[in-house]
Amino acid sequence: MHSQFEIPTSDELTNFHQLTSEPLPDAPGGYVLRAAASREDIELAVDPLGRSIRLRLSVLSQLVLDVFREGATTLRFTETDGSLVVAIEFEAHGIAGTLHIDIGSTISVRDSLFLR
Repeated sequence: MHSQFEIPTSDELTNFHQLTSEPLPDAPGGYVLRAAASREDIELAVDPLGRSIRLRLSVLSQLVLDVFREGATTLRFTETDGSLVVAIEFEAHGIAGTLHIDIGSTISVRDSLFLR
């Protein structure tokens, strides 16, 4: 059984000044989020129908991380002390986990995957 990928609406995304948003081509309801810090840039493509995300992190315009993940269940945003934390939860094929993206003066990514 597959659960729905719960994501904020485009209108809700306007509450976060760290992000810019645009529609994801060929993915109804999907969007691409972008953010920048001192040396890092991040792009997060969110596809609710495909229950997937694609995360690209660049440092000084050089791609250093490119992650595609399916089985996304929840996308949440939390603001703390001037930073924005993006948390994406996954569950598929016996694996569950969370991808955390901290956007502040720098950008950091933490990925946790567990076998179920």
